[in-house]
Amino acid sequence: MREAAELKGHDIDIIDTMHCYMDITSAKPSVRYKGQALPHYDAIIPHIGASVTFYGTSVVRQFEMMGTYSINESVAISRSRDKLRSLQLLSRKGIGMPRTGFANHPDYHDVQRVVRREAPVVFQKIVKSSTATRERRFVITTPITMNETTWDIQLTLTDRSNMTYLILLGREAMQDRFVVDPSVEYILGHFVTG
Repeated sequence: MREAAELKGHDIDIIDTMHCYMDITSAKPSVRYKGQALPHYDAIIPHIGASVTFYGTSVVRQFEMMGTYSINESVAISRSRDKLRSLQLLSRKGIGMPRTGFANHPDYHDVQRVVRREAPVVFQKIVKSSTATRERRFVITTPITMNETTWDIQLTLTDRSNMTYLILLGREAMQDRFVVDPSVEYILGHFVTG
């Protein structure tokens, strides 16, 4: 991006929002980067990682308060990260969500028995596997029942037919619901209420 901007005659600074801090005053708001006050910029092109959305959009918002034009406004970045809100907005405008089909093997000892399901695709994401390979996967929301309790979780879909376990249930799916005891197998612990 730097080379393209310089070819067009623009001066460009690349700034890591996580190294910024903001002076929030009504008289003269500013952004400091690694201890130095940043100059006034005509425009910014935010590139905010999903894991730092809250702080990154705060920095973008500070630039907006300083009168700097932002290619992607802070509100738009925040809203784009709220996948449920995005789906609600699409639905309100009558834009249907594509459904995707997937297969489930209810008994991992018998992968020939297949149960076919379908669910709406929520979004796609790049997932890094335990072997460090990256793969674009569809994400769906589906109900899960454990210990007679049902709630919705998000799953990424991939072919696990050659794997020992056909589904991996991560910590986010069980967060605030279960306590995991790694010393035992094939049992459900006591239900944890928040």
